[in-house]
Amino acid sequence: MASSYDPHKHLEKKAEKHMRCGMHVRFLEECLSSGIVPKGLQLNLRVNIGKDSNELQSSIDRLLNKVSLEICEKNKDEQHKKTRQLQIEVE
Repeated sequence: MASSYDPHKHLEKKAEKHMRCGMHVRFLEECLSSGIVPKGLQLNLRVNIGKDSNELQSSIDRLLNKVSLEICEKNKDEQHKKTRQLQIEVE
């Protein structure tokens, strides 16, 4: 059975993917402007070193949040590149 290539269907799929990527970029931009890290990009590490681990844990949580925001920024940049490439392909 030979597969039939439908250029209109292919273009439609590219356009849908472009739209989804664009929406993802806007979502990540909103998260970053609010200082929010999406759940899937949050880093989590728990330490338990005796009685004084609360202060250490707070410090680690701040570091993890900073790194999570940086990961979110990089993800947004990559999604933006992907969106631009898809735009070129759709045109």
